[in-house]
Amino acid sequence: MNKKELINVILSEINTICEETNITVKELNKNTEIFGEGSILDSLGLVTLVVKLEDYIFEKEGQEVQIVDDETILVGKENPLRTPNTFADLILLKLNEK
Repeated sequence: MNKKELINVILSEINTICEETNITVKELNKNTEIFGEGSILDSLGLVTLVVKLEDYIFEKEGQEVQIVDDETILVGKENPLRTPNTFADLILLKLNEK
């Protein structure tokens, strides 16, 4: 699984969540804020995204990965869940730890 593919999956899942919850998004790209102040997803939307991505990774790669754990929140100064781009970096880091 490469970063570009992962970003596309993340964007697709975000789009689905937004459609299901009637959230209008003007522009959705790899740098769209998805977590934090001014983000398009609320906490429930973010949890839904994490679960969908963990399921996708299990189906695609055959391995379980816990995307969010105690270390996730403590990774440097920038929140790794902030954008699809940083989210993809976090997932790839977690996959490489396995």
